[in-house]
Amino acid sequence: MPPINTPSNNSRSRVVRVVVFVLALILIGVIVLQLKPRERVPITPPVVTYIKEPLPNTKVDVAVVKTDVVASKAENRIPKGFPSDLPYETEQAIEGYTASDQNNGFSQYTFSYISKHTANKVYADYLSYMEKNEYTFGSNGKNEAAKSLYGSKNNDSLLVTMTEDTEGVKVTITFLDRS
Repeated sequence: MPPINTPSNNSRSRVVRVVVFVLALILIGVIVLQLKPRERVPITPPVVTYIKEPLPNTKVDVAVVKTDVVASKAENRIPKGFPSDLPYETEQAIEGYTASDQNNGFSQYTFSYISKHTANKVYADYLSYMEKNEYTFGSNGKNEAAKSLYGSKNNDSLLVTMTEDTEGVKVTITFLDRS
């Protein structure tokens, strides 16, 4: 026998239909919102400014000359103009070059080699040389732990660094001559 339509059954079924209808509308609204293309806010990239011209009143014209570290004559393995009284070994020269800027009055001479001596001996030898030749050292100019020396004399600078690896002790000497 079919159910009898009573006022309470009719109101319950209407409530259920309204709730189902509202839920369906909400579901359709959510689906439509998800499918709608979103407006993307553009991200502005940072502004980078490159200086295309040198600073006013400066003219930089650096010439770099690489040294032939495998030259047959030992004296040709070091950069031209390198201070002749500096101690160095040329048997295992690695690199040498001169960078000069005559407009600003400086030349930098760099020479690297593998030493046949220990890092402690090389450090002691260069420290002795620099002290004997009256180089002045700043607060970090003598760093025995790092095996580096940095000193100045007559407005010129001398930097000596030593690093140990499997090949031996690499010594790099950089002399900055500010004419």
